[in-house]
Amino acid sequence: MKSPESATMGPLISRHASLVCFGLQRMLVMTYIPYIRHVLPCVDHTAEATILGEMPYLDDWIERAKKNKLLELFNHRQDKYRADAAGFLDFYYDVSINKMEWCWSRWFKPDGEAGYVPDEIDIVTTVTYPELMPAIQESLWKTNHLEKAHRS
Repeated sequence: MKSPESATMGPLISRHASLVCFGLQRMLVMTYIPYIRHVLPCVDHTAEATILGEMPYLDDWIERAKKNKLLELFNHRQDKYRADAAGFLDFYYDVSINKMEWCWSRWFKPDGEAGYVPDEIDIVTTVTYPELMPAIQESLWKTNHLEKAHRS
């Protein structure tokens, strides 16, 4: 971190997704995705295009969801989410925020225990798409919108 740029990276480093515990990652999702989907289109089209263009998993996010039984059940309607970056963000937000409450029943766990709890859903999304939140943070930082997203 000897580059001149590193001195300005404090806000990015202090809130980096890799340092945030699972319980607080939901806060990042609730902060960043609505900002990208609803604020940026109104205030900075260039930043929105940059962020959406730099998103990971654009070529395989649907396939990754299909390979996980819980995510596949959530994404069962082909017409619900577009196959682009905006559709991926909508899908990730819905899974993270709604927590797929219908998965909480005993029917979903093979051993007959209580169903999946919200923290387990967070783990599923983080393990399936591990680079998403760090990539979003870095893109917001590069476009000078990281602090603005936290203030919105």
